[in-house]
Amino acid sequence: MITLPLSYLERHLFVEVQGQKWLLDTGFPTTFGNSTSLRLGGDEYPVANSGMGITVDALTEHVPVEMVGLLGMDVLGQYDFVLDLPNHRLLLSREPIEREGVTLDLDEYMDVPLVHATVRGQELRMFLDTGAMISFLQKDLVSDLEPVGSFVDFYPMHGTFETPLFELEHELGGVRFVASAGVLPEFLNLMLSLAGADGVLGNQFLVQRPVLLSLRNRVAVLLDPHPKDEGGPEAAP
Repeated sequence: MITLPLSYLERHLFVEVQGQKWLLDTGFPTTFGNSTSLRLGGDEYPVANSGMGITVDALTEHVPVEMVGLLGMDVLGQYDFVLDLPNHRLLLSREPIEREGVTLDLDEYMDVPLVHATVRGQELRMFLDTGAMISFLQKDLVSDLEPVGSFVDFYPMHGTFETPLFELEHELGGVRFVASAGVLPEFLNLMLSLAGADGVLGNQFLVQRPVLLSLRNRVAVLLDPHPKDEGGPEAAP
C-alpha cells in the first residue's frame, strides 16, 4: 500500500509525491507535467510535457497552485485507490482494497470513471471528475430553476466559460448531499452525449467522505467519513 499526502487547494485535489504537488484529476485520461517521469512506490511512469494541448504553465493560469503536473487516469487506473480528504491522504494499491461502505457500479469511458447519480428525481450517468470544481448537468434539467449566481470555469479543449450556478441535492447509492451545479457550453455537452454521459459529478462531495475507486473491478465505494482505517499517513518510498 502506498500512502501519500492529499490536500484540497483552490477547490482542486493535490497529491504530494516526493515533495512535489500533482493535481489529481480522475476526469483526465493522461498524465503530464514538467517532470519526465513519476515514481509511485516501486513503479515508474513516463510523463508527457502536455496533455490535450495544455501544459502545466497554462494550467496554473487557471489553478494558481505551484505544481509539477497533472496525475490522470492512465496512471491512477493501474491501482485501487482511496481518495481520503477527511484524513488528508491518498491510498494506492496494486492489490484489491477491501472496504465496507456504500457500493456503486462503476463504468468507464477512455479510462475516465462514470457513476449513476440521481438529481431532481432523474437517474443520470455522470463522469466522476475530481478535476471539476462543481457538477455539470444538461440545460433542460435546470431550465425551470432560478440560478443562485454564476461561475467561471475552464476546460482544455474549450477555454474559459461562464455558467449559471445552482445548488442541488445529489444522491449516490442512497447517500444525499448538496453540491453546486452548472451547465456546460454546447460543444462540451455534445462531447458528453457522444460518450453516453448525462453530466459531470464534481469533487465537492469528496471533502466530507472518503471514496474507494477500482476501475479494474468496476466499483466505487463511499466510505464512512469518521473512522480511519489501519495505518496512519506515511510517505511513500
